[in-house]
Amino acid sequence: NGERRVYLNETNEDTVEARFFKSTTNSTNLKAYIQYIESLIKYTKYHSKTVSVNGWFQYISKKSDKYKELLKVLGELTKEDLAIKVINKEPKLKKLHLKDLTFGMFSNIYKLVYTNRRGDTEEFTDCVVDELGKYHMFLEIASGETKRLSVDNIKEIYIEV
Repeated sequence: NGERRVYLNETNEDTVEARFFKSTTNSTNLKAYIQYIESLIKYTKYHSKTVSVNGWFQYISKKSDKYKELLKVLGELTKEDLAIKVINKEPKLKKLHLKDLTFGMFSNIYKLVYTNRRGDTEEFTDCVVDELGKYHMFLEIASGETKRLSVDNIKEIYIEV
């Protein structure tokens, strides 16, 4: 079931699961995690033209009663901390053979190259292996669609390292 291995699981009808925080039994940290998600949603919802780390921090600071645990966990931030720029880097990739693919790598597939029944080459990126059998692989692709692929026709697999 691939949706359990994503950072934000939106498959449940009434909830969204965030799966990118370190586990904790500390109630302050747990509240801060929840406040972080809520503050990001609200800040980006009401400031849709331009958002920044500095703007988000100003937003939560103005609502310090509501976000007190989050502010406590963040501690003292400097101007340099708030001037962070996000840079998209190309991932480091490792080419694998299907026989070398382990269960832990199922959610880490960056690109899979496949030859379909017509002999055409297809590439799937950012995909998750739902199931791997002796003859077929079920692959959830970025659109949410599941593809059934013959393992004999899988030509290349690249994972992020």
